Amino acid sequence: MTTKRKIWIGVALIIAILIFTNPSENKFKQFIDFEKPGDFKKTARTNYFLLFSIFEWKDCSNSFINDSKEKYLGVFNNFYKINERKIIITTVADSIRISDSMRMEVEKAISK
Repeated sequence: MTTKRKIWIGVALIIAILIFTNPSENKFKQFIDFEKPGDFKKTARTNYFLLFSIFEWKDCSNSFINDSKEKYLGVFNNFYKINERKIIITTVADSIRISDSMRMEVEKAISK
């Protein structure tokens, strides 16, 4: 087997694992119930991608005073709290491998 073929098999295996370990909305609700006990919360899968999902949790206990909202990245059957702005900047900058000065321009454009 050639090295190129081994690499493609490895990439395909990683993609298959990501697809099968993309957590469901039910698993996210169980996670939030454990992490943030209480009765007044709203959960939703805001974005579903084949390899991962973005989930949102909102505290509805006192919506006039506290409008608390958190986003989580669901991947490999785990959930990681994310800052939406930072993940967009990191993804854009890393995927196209731009310089630091260009990264600052992207951050300025997104923060407006």
